[in-house]
Amino acid sequence: MFIIMNDDEITNDGDDVVTTNSSASFCRYCGCKILPNSAFCSACGKPLNNTGVPAQPVYASQQPQQANQTTVIVNERKSNGIGTAGFVFALLGIILSWVPVVSFVIWFLGLLFSIIGLFKAPRGFAITGFLLSIIGIIIIIAIFGYIALALNDF
Repeated sequence: MFIIMNDDEITNDGDDVVTTNSSASFCRYCGCKILPNSAFCSACGKPLNNTGVPAQPVYASQQPQQANQTTVIVNERKSNGIGTAGFVFALLGIILSWVPVVSFVIWFLGLLFSIIGLFKAPRGFAITGFLLSIIGIIIIIAIFGYIALALNDF
């Protein structure tokens, strides 16, 4: 695939360089403009000539800056695994609050992981897990208080 930058004729002299006029040449692999007297393409790094002399690559730090550069910004989504675990344990603690020992263990793990998760970003699930842990312990105390009151009446 050749890209014609102007109306000059594209020539290929058997080399890896495609020339459109006497002052500009382009890589036949990627189509980027080639710097004069370059042995390697500055964009794709492929060798440009097949001479018997091994050519040394021109590194990016040795090349002049090009006018058209593209900057790619990668936004990483960060996660707070320990805060998410605290949220899940706190939610399970509320759901299983009627089970005597299991609810207390799960509630404690939810509270512990949520507190640890509060010190890492993002904090959304950690805060929610902390609040659910507080609600969970209130529910657990209320259920066991009601059971103790019911057993005391017999």
